[in-house]
Amino acid sequence: MPILLLPILGIFVGALVTFIGGGGGAIYIPLLVFVFGLTFKEAIPISLATMIFTSFFGSISHYRQGNVHLRGGLVTAAGAVMGTGVGTYISTIAAELVLQRAFGVLMIIMAYPMYIEIRARQEREPAAEIAREIDLLEHPFRHGLCTTVLIFLIGLVSGTSAGLFGVSGVVTLVVGFYLIGITPTLIVGTSIFVLLFKAVSGLAWHFTAAHVNWTIVVWLGTGTSIGGFLGPEVLARIHPEKAENLLQSIFLAIVVIIGIVFLVKPV
Repeated sequence: MPILLLPILGIFVGALVTFIGGGGGAIYIPLLVFVFGLTFKEAIPISLATMIFTSFFGSISHYRQGNVHLRGGLVTAAGAVMGTGVGTYISTIAAELVLQRAFGVLMIIMAYPMYIEIRARQEREPAAEIAREIDLLEHPFRHGLCTTVLIFLIGLVSGTSAGLFGVSGVVTLVVGFYLIGITPTLIVGTSIFVLLFKAVSGLAWHFTAAHVNWTIVVWLGTGTSIGGFLGPEVLARIHPEKAENLLQSIFLAIVVIIGIVFLVKPV
């Protein structure tokens, strides 16, 4: 692929993932493996590095729109940073074939919670329930130590998947928060904010264990920066619910196809 096409591709991916609250690892990894011919282990740190651009500018844009809940996000991020270290260690000792097959399984497993998320986005909650959920995200310590620890553990699991596979781990966040009573629509901006911590810490953990192709990172990251910043701005000017549901459905189909490909792809 010509190097100058990378920023264009990055704009598309960056906009897509900030629409749906992800970081693009499910797209970056296949792109790096199939288009650029990298091994899975080589693709992981590049995917994480590229997600720094997406999550940084996406966080700024979502914060300006009031979609980032800082206290709950920081508790989640604390667990996520620890989790990326665990995931990175496992990825360095696992065989290439094992990582590819496990990634394929993860993509297919992700399909169900993604479907649940699409359904949840279509449901309208009472204003009092939305206020309760926002308060939990804004003031987690008010809701007890148990709730705070659960939020930390959600971040830990999400961070582990990010460090292990180079993905955003957003689906893990969605499922975890859904289990404690928070709907997906309320954590899109916060998940992008947490992703910034996962991407930076994951890259730092991987930095000494793998070579990073900084040319790909810079060119692809330039595009994702633009897309990550423009995504929420564009979404705010169109019909948000219909756009998010359509993009989620398209992304769901892509994830399933990618999972099947990695399950049958020879190393």
